[in-house]
Amino acid sequence: MTKEELKNKMSILEVGLKQNFEKDGFLQPILFVFHSEGSKKEVTYMPVLDMEKKYETFESLGNDFKNRFPTKKVDGIVFLSEAWVSKYKELPKGEIRSPSQDPHRIEMAVMGGMTDKYETYAIIFEMKNKSDPQKRKLTNREEIDQPIQSDLLNAFWKGFGTIVNL
Repeated sequence: MTKEELKNKMSILEVGLKQNFEKDGFLQPILFVFHSEGSKKEVTYMPVLDMEKKYETFESLGNDFKNRFPTKKVDGIVFLSEAWVSKYKELPKGEIRSPSQDPHRIEMAVMGGMTDKYETYAIIFEMKNKSDPQKRKLTNREEIDQPIQSDLLNAFWKGFGTIVNL
């Protein structure tokens, strides 16, 4: 899968992402696996239920996919989840705080993708009015079209049996 193909797949997923958030007010973490066998192209989605042990979970998902579909080639993967971003303006020098400790943190929807050639692309949105079904929406769309480090996506490739040297 080329990076442009990944971007096109993610723009299609974006439509469903917005509809689901506006309807439900939350996003279930989901891993989309784009795969092929010969000229037949498919997508499989896997809800990610255990985010406590997320790296082990992603490695296990890669391994499970390889075992269930040994003849399939994985062309790319996309992970959709929620995240917090801190709005701390200034902290004492050398101090680091988690976004969970910031009362002014921003909730974000994050969609990160990686091709089988380890090219990456991401789209992030701010989640507005999460608890109000009439006003809830995703805003401030931002694309990240440069190399990104994603330990979770790398863990999937590791489980699938691909060595990642990024």
